[in-house]
Amino acid sequence: MKYGIGMKEIVIISDFDGTIVEEQVDFILFEKFGSSVWKEFENMRITGILSYEDAMTGSVMSINATLKELNSFALSHMTARDGVEKFKIFCDEHDIPFFIASAGLDFYIKLFLEKMKWKNVETYSPSITYNGHNYSIRFPSIPFSKANFVETLKNKFSGKTIVFIGDGSLDIDAALCSDITFARRKLSEMMQERKLPFYSFETFHEVKDKIMEIVN
Repeated sequence: MKYGIGMKEIVIISDFDGTIVEEQVDFILFEKFGSSVWKEFENMRITGILSYEDAMTGSVMSINATLKELNSFALSHMTARDGVEKFKIFCDEHDIPFFIASAGLDFYIKLFLEKMKWKNVETYSPSITYNGHNYSIRFPSIPFSKANFVETLKNKFSGKTIVFIGDGSLDIDAALCSDITFARRKLSEMMQERKLPFYSFETFHEVKDKIMEIVN
């Protein structure tokens, strides 16, 4: 299906954990450095007992490690999804704006961006602060909403086609207000349940090829 759009009329918004990288990095960090209570927080979030913000705050506060330890561990546990490096080059070559919207933590996203030498990538994600003893978390908005970030970009890039790429349950609202969605894992299931159109993917080679196919 062609959308009657050109390359310069596209804006890309991608999730990070489980999408740009293979791993769910925040879960790996909580498993390594947090108390076992983080799993209870996550289960309560999934069942609706806790909000995402409350579950994430509890998990972050349970971390027992220095920021240096977190940085080192995170860097060694992030694997770029196949094709994402070439996909970012493709976006740069065609002047396609590229944004990251993540329910993960900004410190390891920034580490990844530095490692990949990706410059000027705006992110929407929670940030953490370490006072030498404990961690605190700050959200980019309350409530945390990737959909709000998408809407902000739709206003900024009025008339352009918003392409969202994601994999998790927290991506569904952003997908619903985007023009084109690429989904895998839980997001794919949720789109199917709602009988909504999307493109499935496992690599960013597939994403790039499909975008080239649907534009003029």
